[in-house]
Amino acid sequence: MKVSEELIRAEIDEFLNEIKPFEIKEEISRFFLKDVVDYIEEINNIATESSQKGYLIDLQKKFDRFTTQILLKGYSLEKLVNNKKIMQDVKDNFRKIVGKWIYKSDIVKRAYEKPRDYPGDYKMLEIIYDAKPISKNFGLYSDIYFLKSPYAVAVRIRKDRLKDSLKNFIVKSKLNKIDILNIACGSCREIRELLLDLKMGSPMITFNCFDWDEEALKFSQDTLLPIKPENVEFKFIKEDIMNLIKDESTAFLADRQDLIYSIGLIDYLPDRVLKKLITILYQLLKNNGKLILTHKNREKTFPSIPPDWFCDWKFVSRNKEEVIKLIYTSGISEFSLSVESDDFEYIYYFTLTRK
Repeated sequence: MKVSEELIRAEIDEFLNEIKPFEIKEEISRFFLKDVVDYIEEINNIATESSQKGYLIDLQKKFDRFTTQILLKGYSLEKLVNNKKIMQDVKDNFRKIVGKWIYKSDIVKRAYEKPRDYPGDYKMLEIIYDAKPISKNFGLYSDIYFLKSPYAVAVRIRKDRLKDSLKNFIVKSKLNKIDILNIACGSCREIRELLLDLKMGSPMITFNCFDWDEEALKFSQDTLLPIKPENVEFKFIKEDIMNLIKDESTAFLADRQDLIYSIGLIDYLPDRVLKKLITILYQLLKNNGKLILTHKNREKTFPSIPPDWFCDWKFVSRNKEEVIKLIYTSGISEFSLSVESDDFEYIYYFTLTRK
């Protein structure tokens, strides 16, 4: 028996004893005592060779292959077990066992520990946007695996697409003054990059940056104001979106908006809350105003697996049709809807235009 198998058996013994029926218990036991043991052996070999020779591309390829394999085996187990409570315990034990290696990555460790008390905070997204590893030694392998994972790629594409959407809206607009509201704004990276492309003589633009995280707002303020063109104004609004949902009369804005968007929020919201938010944001639009919302695509399975199994990031799983149905049953009327996606269909972009 391998040493790692003995240690894992001792780690999961109490957990396994609570599982019924027997067939499920056997499948979970096989996952840990065969698949996870084999995975640990492989990455331990990679860690040993890396410590002797330094970082190697060939070792990265091996790390990527073995890590993807164990995650896919975990996903298959999840489909077989089909029990959220049991699978949460499985994932908790998995993280505890493989964390000795995986959390040598400062990026993955931060994503898992969530120092801002929620997944995908502004610093985490800045790391993903920068797409540069920050760890040393063996942690480099997990850094790079995370940064080039489908989810991280999709997040960067999402930022670029929203930057382009903002630019196109501004360039094509015939308005003298444009009001834009960014819900759950985070670091406002897309706005920061947009400002570098804006030409003088554009219409007056007011960006209303809305977030409950005071540190995120401070970061955005510190990075945006020094590069602000004369025709751009910023308002930084500290408020919890849930307060707005609970009491839509909350007057956090005096004016209606020409464009409202949110790029990393709605796939954390349950149906009832999301429908309420859509109704409220729609009411904040001017006539012909646009509301842009992004949502991950449930039909693309793998992008959500690494952040779930390694980082305990939970998203509300929906496909395009389900989001469309929520929009049409939210209580709003007199609007048009267009739907686009990125080239990989990882993320959908829903644009409502108020008529």
